[in-house]
Amino acid sequence: MSLIPFTLFSQPIFALWGALYVFPWKKLTQLNKQFMILYTIMCAILIYFIHFSKIEKVCTTVTNMGHLDWGTSNYYHRVLHYIWAIVIILPLLIYWNKSYLLIIAICVLPLFGFFYGKLKTDSQGSIWCYYTSYSSVIAVIALFLYKNNIYNIL
Repeated sequence: MSLIPFTLFSQPIFALWGALYVFPWKKLTQLNKQFMILYTIMCAILIYFIHFSKIEKVCTTVTNMGHLDWGTSNYYHRVLHYIWAIVIILPLLIYWNKSYLLIIAICVLPLFGFFYGKLKTDSQGSIWCYYTSYSSVIAVIALFLYKNNIYNIL
């Protein structure tokens, strides 16, 4: 149970602080630096209250189709998923001032896996792992192409 909050916290924060690889800290404006610090604190507080506010713990079970059921069947949890997706994508949209082709690829291409989960499986939450993994693979490929002067998608 202690790794789940860290994993959830790392989703938006690694994308945010990973931007320092492209935009070094010393080149950021004071406003951007403050945003990064406040956004990190906000995400930590959100994860803390969402994860530790419930006294009873919801166990993850395996569904009939072999996927993980994260206990997200009620409306409140589904709304939180969409809010959390916005929290994850927000730093990318704010700090990205280059071609939007990569952002579109990272956000749109993995949606096929997300919709597959919504339409074909009995647990939509478990397909989120596919979405984030494919997004990371697309980002790594784009960075490799850029660093080796093959294609400047950045």
